[in-house]
Amino acid sequence: MPDFVYGNTRLRARRAGLLGRRELESMVGLGVDELLGALSATSYGPDIERALPGSHGLARLHDAVRAHLARALDEMRSFYRGRARAIVDLLLARWDLMNLLALIRGQASGAPVADVLAAIVPVGAIDDAVAREVARQRSFSAAIALLASWRLPTPQQASALLEAWPEYERTHDLPSLEAELTGRHAERVSAALAATGSAGAPVSAAVAKRVDAHNLLAALRLREALVRGELAELSADDRRRAVIGGGTLMPATLLAATEPGAPENALAALARDPAGVPWVEPVHRWVDDGDLAAAQDAFEHALVTDAVARFTRDDPLGAGIPVAFAAAKELEARNLRVLGDAGAHHTDPAVARTRLLLV
Repeated sequence: MPDFVYGNTRLRARRAGLLGRRELESMVGLGVDELLGALSATSYGPDIERALPGSHGLARLHDAVRAHLARALDEMRSFYRGRARAIVDLLLARWDLMNLLALIRGQASGAPVADVLAAIVPVGAIDDAVAREVARQRSFSAAIALLASWRLPTPQQASALLEAWPEYERTHDLPSLEAELTGRHAERVSAALAATGSAGAPVSAAVAKRVDAHNLLAALRLREALVRGELAELSADDRRRAVIGGGTLMPATLLAATEPGAPENALAALARDPAGVPWVEPVHRWVDDGDLAAAQDAFEHALVTDAVARFTRDDPLGAGIPVAFAAAKELEARNLRVLGDAGAHHTDPAVARTRLLLV
């Protein structure tokens, strides 16, 4: 069996340094400089000191949070060896995909290099140096060629990018390109996790739940497009592009969520689906208020709550501990960005507090 003992011991020790509800709520209402000062006394101190030279205020905060998250996840990875390391690598593989998509979006929109770098969390193969070189390419096709020649972020993803690129050049349909890359990534990771058996089950369950959230939100967005008349009907390509593999929700459940009839039908389908239980409450809220953005936040809250609960719910010597730690660090980074943005824009503290996701 994979040996998670040493790594899990290190992560349980680091759990005490996570910013909890009390610490985060004490930072509500702080200006950006005050927030940077408060964080300097925590594990974020070294990252604030090393933030981009010349940066200040919100840019300095975002850079420090981004660097700290990358450092924490890379250090977590380093605690494991052998089969345990391979399972943790699969847990962190989604950062390869997210960084790849950030580079692609930056090239497609002609975004400044600094803006692209701000969207990169250098976990895995795409570090800041690689991202900068790709982002500074003068054409989208040159950036694709560079990623392919470097076989980044993984050989499989570079191959998928090359295969999907001719269709993008023909249609300039960025969502289709992203959907193709996301789908191929999900299939690869799900297959690799299935091969790990019971040892990788906590990671496999967490990845499948995230896929379910992605697919359900995509289905509800398609429904909204139908209701608003932005789509006359759903084509087979629309459905293929919306759903990625590796999830556990039944196809009939996702189909019901796309139907433009009574929204209660989607809720009833979820209630009948054994994998639908985590999503019943947020979808019930969406049925009541029609706010899909709020539903997305509720989905994220459900994902993080389930993952962090593995600290106490799962085998202390199993793969659930890195799942919990990674989720807790990502949530921490998300909440600090919310606090920073609130401080920069002088948001009412009561409003800022509602935007935090607290577990």
